[in-house]
Amino acid sequence: NYDFEFLLFDALSGGGQIGATIPKNNTPITGGVFNVKLDFGSVFPGANRYLEIRVRLTGVPGFTILEPRQLMNSAPYSIKSLSTDNAATANNASNLGGAAANLFVQTTDVRLADARNPLPNSTNYIQNTASPQTASNFNISGNGTAGGTLTGSTVNAMTQLNIGGNRFISGGTCTPSTTVTEGDLNPGGIFVFGVSSGINNVSIDHVNAGTGMTSLTVFGSPVNAVVNIPAFTSGTFSPVVVTFTTVDRSQAVDFTLRAVGGTTMPPQAAFIRVRCTAGVTNQFFVGQSADTVNFPGTAHFPGTAQISGTLTKAYTTGTANVPIPVAFGHVTATGIVTGTPNITSATWSSTGICDISISGITYTSTDFSTVITPVIGSSSVRMATGSSFSGDLRVRVFEITGGVPGLVSNAFHFVVFQNQ
Repeated sequence: NYDFEFLLFDALSGGGQIGATIPKNNTPITGGVFNVKLDFGSVFPGANRYLEIRVRLTGVPGFTILEPRQLMNSAPYSIKSLSTDNAATANNASNLGGAAANLFVQTTDVRLADARNPLPNSTNYIQNTASPQTASNFNISGNGTAGGTLTGSTVNAMTQLNIGGNRFISGGTCTPSTTVTEGDLNPGGIFVFGVSSGINNVSIDHVNAGTGMTSLTVFGSPVNAVVNIPAFTSGTFSPVVVTFTTVDRSQAVDFTLRAVGGTTMPPQAAFIRVRCTAGVTNQFFVGQSADTVNFPGTAHFPGTAQISGTLTKAYTTGTANVPIPVAFGHVTATGIVTGTPNITSATWSSTGICDISISGITYTSTDFSTVITPVIGSSSVRMATGSSFSGDLRVRVFEITGGVPGLVSNAFHFVVFQNQ
């Protein structure tokens, strides 16, 4: 057996060695023939390469160089490049997502030149243009955000308009009435759940010890309402606020909730009927309950305006309160009174003297002022004064005859203001 060393050079003699020396030790030789496998790596770019062989008897020191070096020729078979795998499938439909090539439209297909809807400027799709698109409508069931200015001749919000996430104007809302009745499980459900109402919502609260509220569902089909029950943890003792949206604000709302929970097993249930009367389309609210609402110009209310806070008017020199009537009404000569609901009675204690009781206030001349207008019943001049008497408003009505005033029981109008 013999030891071999194989070296690769770039010249027949001299030159530089290419790659590493490959040893092949204890190689058998039969009749001068031997067989080994050599791998010099990727060092065959096409330039000439020469193989130098060194040999010695196994175990004997020193190698003998077999000269000359041998030119490395190409093998009589082709070597396949790894990159040709792509070429092998270039005509295969797997490069087209697994779909057969005949399923794709070619540039020569006549359908590419066949005009059909939606054509340019068609009303069948919404276009991104600077000018209005005529005769086009769109309807989106989800949410949308406009980064710029949203402009429209009429903006119809189904429930309310918000600015910065806060209510600006809302209409068609109602605070529903609720009726709680026994459910279809163990008795006692009406004592388990507390119910309160807000604007377009109902709050259900498990108020007693026990299992907590385990289920809250809509019982039956809601009438004229889309009901939203938020997700909650079964067994909660926290209030669950159910909101609803009115479908047709001119019609009544009526739906029933079924709450399950209680203090016993099996648990108790309660039915909560939620109702809103019809005809809420002309109601609207501006701002939140604690907001200040400013009208820099003229505010016109064709219906009834209800102000729960303080109405003020700003002048150029500062701010002055605009007084709001505390009570107003009409008293006849026989003591029949009509007016605001807080007027409890009007009594003619004597001729020309009428005492008026107003619930919720103790009338004093310091805190209140009253405008009184006698009803003219004859050609004589009538006048009236107001004062306080035992917490009531005392009205004196005079008839002036010949320049001399005298008390007379005569009908009059009155308006009471709280002094600012």
